[in-house]
Amino acid sequence: MSKCSYDINSIYSCDITENFGNRLDYATLNNVDTINNDYRNPSRKQSLKTCMDICDFDTNCTSFVTYNNQTDHNAMDCYYKNSINTLKQDTNKTLSTYVKRSLLPNNYAILKNVDNISDNFGPPTLQQSMETCMYTCDKNKDCTSFVTINNQTDPNKMDCYYKNSINRIQKDPNNNYTTHVKRSLLLPNL
Repeated sequence: MSKCSYDINSIYSCDITENFGNRLDYATLNNVDTINNDYRNPSRKQSLKTCMDICDFDTNCTSFVTYNNQTDHNAMDCYYKNSINTLKQDTNKTLSTYVKRSLLPNNYAILKNVDNISDNFGPPTLQQSMETCMYTCDKNKDCTSFVTINNQTDPNKMDCYYKNSINRIQKDPNNNYTTHVKRSLLLPNL
């Protein structure tokens, strides 16, 4: 395909070569809005690559939010942000936030509503902070990713399940799981 396609579940599917070239320097947060923090006029009816290029060449741009264009479903409207400090779940599932990877903590790409059904690697850590889950995965060279689910006892904490493979990732129909993949596994070595 030559452009990004957009399906009913708000998932963009893109031909990597056509839309990104050799640059994969944005993490995608599907169904997440970066509220407020707009600082310039949006771009209308653009390709994903064009939105990335505009943000790349603007040093104030930290991220952008895409909405499916109402008149051209092969294009999107991009709203540029100068901060990523206010993220909000999009319950309508109509948008995605693209964040410069250099701004993400500990180099993890976040895949919301996605489960890594590969076998667990080691014991899970229960009722932990995100930082603890990242640290646990970071200190083990065989850990490629971890899956989080909100803890049933303490909703401010999460349970983390560590994985040594990312070859069995699937959409979570119940929207309970988030998969965190080490960015180094998603980018070519430069």
